[in-house]
Amino acid sequence: MRAATQLIYDAVTDDVEDSAEGDNWWLDVALTALESATGAGKISLASTLHEIPKVYFVSAEAEHLIRDRVPAAPLDPEFDLTLESTPTEQAPVVRELLDTFVAYGIAHGRSDDHVS
Repeated sequence: MRAATQLIYDAVTDDVEDSAEGDNWWLDVALTALESATGAGKISLASTLHEIPKVYFVSAEAEHLIRDRVPAAPLDPEFDLTLESTPTEQAPVVRELLDTFVAYGIAHGRSDDHVS
Protein backbone atom coordinates (compact mmCIF):
# COMPACT_ATOMS: atom_id res chain seq x y z
CA MET A 1 0.00 0.00 0.00
CA ARG A 2 2.79 2.41 0.82
CA ALA A 3 4.39 1.97 -2.59
CA ALA A 4 1.10 2.67 -4.36
CA THR A 5 0.57 5.77 -2.20
CA GLN A 6 4.11 6.89 -3.03
CA LEU A 7 3.37 6.63 -6.76
CA ILE A 8 0.59 9.20 -6.40
CA TYR A 9 2.70 11.50 -4.24
CA ASP A 10 5.69 11.31 -6.59
CA ALA A 11 3.59 11.94 -9.71
CA VAL A 12 2.05 15.09 -8.25
CA THR A 13 5.20 16.47 -6.64
CA ASP A 14 7.27 15.81 -9.77
CA ASP A 15 4.78 17.90 -11.73
CA VAL A 16 4.81 20.67 -9.12
CA GLU A 17 8.61 20.75 -9.37
CA ASP A 18 8.47 20.79 -13.19
CA SER A 19 5.98 23.67 -13.37
CA ALA A 20 6.93 27.29 -13.79
CA GLU A 21 6.29 29.60 -10.85
CA GLY A 22 2.60 30.51 -10.78
CA ASP A 23 1.67 27.85 -13.35
CA ASN A 24 -1.02 25.65 -11.85
CA TRP A 25 -1.38 23.10 -14.66
CA TRP A 26 -0.40 20.34 -12.21
CA LEU A 27 -3.37 21.25 -10.03
CA ASP A 28 -5.77 21.10 -12.99
CA VAL A 29 -4.47 17.58 -13.69
CA ALA A 30 -4.84 16.55 -10.04
CA LEU A 31 -8.35 17.97 -9.74
CA THR A 32 -9.39 16.09 -12.87
CA ALA A 33 -8.04 12.85 -11.42
CA LEU A 34 -9.66 13.56 -8.06
CA GLU A 35 -13.10 13.68 -9.71
CA SER A 36 -12.93 9.97 -10.53
CA ALA A 37 -10.92 8.86 -7.50
CA THR A 38 -12.54 6.67 -4.86
CA GLY A 39 -11.66 5.28 -1.46
CA ALA A 40 -7.96 5.08 -0.70
CA GLY A 41 -7.03 6.75 -3.98
CA LYS A 42 -9.13 9.80 -3.19
CA ILE A 43 -7.72 9.94 0.35
CA SER A 44 -4.14 9.69 -0.90
CA LEU A 45 -4.52 12.28 -3.66
CA ALA A 46 -6.40 14.71 -1.40
CA SER A 47 -3.79 14.30 1.34
CA THR A 48 -1.01 14.91 -1.17
CA LEU A 49 -2.69 18.06 -2.46
CA HIS A 50 -3.15 19.44 1.05
CA GLU A 51 0.53 18.74 1.76
CA ILE A 52 1.83 20.57 -1.35
CA PRO A 53 1.49 24.16 -0.01
CA LYS A 54 3.31 23.11 3.16
CA VAL A 55 6.29 21.77 1.22
CA TYR A 56 6.40 23.84 -1.99
CA PHE A 57 5.91 27.47 -2.85
CA VAL A 58 2.67 27.60 -4.80
CA SER A 59 0.56 30.52 -5.90
CA ALA A 60 -2.17 31.96 -3.69
CA GLU A 61 -4.61 30.84 -6.38
CA ALA A 62 -3.42 27.22 -6.07
CA GLU A 63 -3.72 27.33 -2.28
CA HIS A 64 -7.23 28.75 -2.59
CA LEU A 65 -8.27 26.06 -5.10
CA ILE A 66 -6.91 23.31 -2.88
CA ARG A 67 -8.78 24.65 0.14
CA ASP A 68 -12.02 25.07 -1.83
CA ARG A 69 -12.05 22.02 -4.10
CA VAL A 70 -10.14 19.27 -2.31
CA PRO A 71 -11.87 17.44 0.53
CA ALA A 72 -10.03 17.80 3.81
CA ALA A 73 -8.30 14.68 5.05
CA PRO A 74 -9.12 12.37 6.64
CA LEU A 75 -11.99 11.71 4.29
CA ASP A 76 -12.82 8.47 6.03
CA PRO A 77 -11.83 8.25 9.69
CA GLU A 78 -12.28 4.47 9.59
CA PHE A 79 -9.63 4.14 6.89
CA ASP A 80 -5.94 3.97 7.74
CA LEU A 81 -3.42 3.78 4.88
CA THR A 82 -0.90 2.25 7.25
CA LEU A 83 -3.30 -0.45 8.40
CA GLU A 84 -1.59 -3.82 8.66
CA SER A 85 -3.84 -6.37 7.02
CA THR A 86 -3.80 -9.47 4.89
CA PRO A 87 -3.00 -9.35 1.17
CA THR A 88 -6.64 -10.17 0.45
CA GLU A 89 -7.76 -7.19 2.51
CA GLN A 90 -5.12 -4.94 0.95
CA ALA A 91 -5.95 -5.81 -2.66
CA PRO A 92 -8.99 -3.51 -3.09
CA VAL A 93 -7.15 -0.67 -1.35
CA VAL A 94 -4.13 -1.03 -3.62
CA ARG A 95 -6.48 -1.18 -6.61
CA GLU A 96 -8.07 2.14 -5.62
CA LEU A 97 -4.64 3.70 -5.24
CA LEU A 98 -3.43 2.40 -8.60
CA ASP A 99 -6.68 3.45 -10.31
CA THR A 100 -6.10 6.98 -9.03
CA PHE A 101 -2.48 6.94 -10.17
CA VAL A 102 -3.58 5.86 -13.65
CA ALA A 103 -6.34 8.51 -13.68
CA TYR A 104 -3.72 11.12 -12.83
CA GLY A 105 -1.51 9.87 -15.66
CA ILE A 106 -4.39 9.91 -18.12
CA ALA A 107 -5.38 13.41 -17.05
CA HIS A 108 -1.79 14.42 -17.58
CA GLY A 109 -1.64 12.68 -20.93
CA ARG A 110 1.22 10.45 -19.88
CA SER A 111 -0.22 7.30 -18.31
CA ASP A 112 2.50 5.18 -19.94
CA ASP A 113 5.35 6.97 -18.14
CA HIS A 114 5.04 4.90 -14.98
CA VAL A 115 2.70 2.02 -15.76
CA SER A 116 3.62 -0.61 -18.29
